Amino acid sequence: MSSIRWAEVIKPSNDRGPYKMVEVESDGHKFVAHVIEPYGVQSSPLKGGQALIIPVDNDEGKAVALILPPPAKRTDGQKEGEASFVSHKSGNALKHDDDGHTTITTPGGCIIKEWKDGRIGVQPGTGQKVFLGEVSGVGCHPVVTTAGPSSNVYAKVG
Repeated sequence: MSSIRWAEVIKPSNDRGPYKMVEVESDGHKFVAHVIEPYGVQSSPLKGGQALIIPVDNDEGKAVALILPPPAKRTDGQKEGEASFVSHKSGNALKHDDDGHTTITTPGGCIIKEWKDGRIGVQPGTGQKVFLGEVSGVGCHPVVTTAGPSSNVYAKVG
């Protein structure tokens, strides 16, 4: 077996050593492949992911893999030019829309959106708090509105 082919990730990387390696299976044959990670983007593939196996120098011992998430986890419905970065296990996502906006979503329901004109919107999930001016919340006080002090929006002034 020394041709380019599809395989399935059967054991995720333990992410140790100089290169990320995964165990894959193709046509009933199990072997280890070096995961290709585009410069600056790193992830740990999920079990069940699809891997395009390229045996360098026709040597399966030098196999490299381009890995796709399991089909059920694939990001669907993107427009031309959009890019998404998703943790398929936690559900955290970063999306760069085709209209220049950037949106971060979390499994807890928090949505953070930056528009290309510089506006930033934050929609906390149920029971979540928003801290402005200090990410840790240290030194922040409830924002006071015409309805009184906020129960979930805090700001650091000064």
